[in-house]
Amino acid sequence: MPGYPLLLSPLFFLFGDSPPVMAARIENALIGTLVVAAVGLLSFQIFRNKKMAMLSAVIVAFEPSNIITSVWVLSEPAFSLAMIFQISAFVSLGKAKTHPVFFLSIVGFAMLSAVTVYFRPSWFLFAPFLMMISIVFTHFQRFFSVQKPKNVFFGSIFGSILKDFSLIFVFLIVFCACMAPWWVRNYRVTGRFVPTTLQMGPSLYDGWNPNATGGSDMTFTETFRQLERDEPTPNADGTPSQDTYEYRVDQRMKKAALNWAKAHPDCALQLAGIKFCRLWNVWPNEPDFASTVNKIAVFLTYTPILVFSLLGLWRCRRFGYTCFVLIAPAVYLTMLHLIFVSSLRYRVPALLTMAVLAAFFIVDFFEKNKNFAVKHENT
Repeated sequence: MPGYPLLLSPLFFLFGDSPPVMAARIENALIGTLVVAAVGLLSFQIFRNKKMAMLSAVIVAFEPSNIITSVWVLSEPAFSLAMIFQISAFVSLGKAKTHPVFFLSIVGFAMLSAVTVYFRPSWFLFAPFLMMISIVFTHFQRFFSVQKPKNVFFGSIFGSILKDFSLIFVFLIVFCACMAPWWVRNYRVTGRFVPTTLQMGPSLYDGWNPNATGGSDMTFTETFRQLERDEPTPNADGTPSQDTYEYRVDQRMKKAALNWAKAHPDCALQLAGIKFCRLWNVWPNEPDFASTVNKIAVFLTYTPILVFSLLGLWRCRRFGYTCFVLIAPAVYLTMLHLIFVSSLRYRVPALLTMAVLAAFFIVDFFEKNKNFAVKHENT
């Protein structure tokens, strides 16, 4: 996707054709710093508590996996920043009190959703997932809650349905407009509609194949490329295909992965369990990174975030589906990586919003206990 190359492009203007790797690392570190600030702002936007906002930022600032990905030449920091802004726009959408704010929030959410996809193609379905959950929650709350929310989202049943359609319609228009340049480019290159990249096939086969372990091993790629060179995939009627070589390789790998999963559903299910454990493991999966020091560092920093975020999710349920927005990246990434390969790296974006839930629990717990102690002392 063109998002991260676009961010790196100024380095080529500054340093010529071979910019130093350190320059890219410095750029990522700066973006990673902005991520810390963005998480704090998101926390304040939701809970309006400065202590929670500050603690959220501190947790993210000292979280090892976030630090590491911020100094490697990877798209994670830029994607994470875009994702936090995307979620912030969605929170604004839920808090909208007037129709202009509601409309502007939809536009902002759609634009930021496109930006996140430009950095990470697997995020393509996150926005529809988020909207679907919010709509379901909205109608569930309407029929089963005694106290009805008071904002532009809710009014009469007709008004609520009209809101849903307007949300989806405006989102699709803006999102498609933002993605159109990339779609046009892909069509001109491949002659096909390619919504993101031609890496779905390799990624899917990496997760579903006879030798799959849950981790990534792309050594099979050259085998499929050679097969396609030796025996080009024909059309369904047997005539020679006019598709590009890259498109045919992608389709060949995708078909092979799906055929294997259909033939071995028990193995696919077993792999899903392995991938889940790899994604949420309390210490590194790879032997090269599984030293005692690394295990202790990951365990002592990640486990409290996991435990406190789950407690915070339960404790902040009174805020409605806003609290689900903070756990949504973790849910989406889990579903995604039960299919594709899995590692600790892929949970980093989810930890950012989970840190907000963890900070909420810690601050809320101590503030309530403090208030209870003061009340008890006065009585």
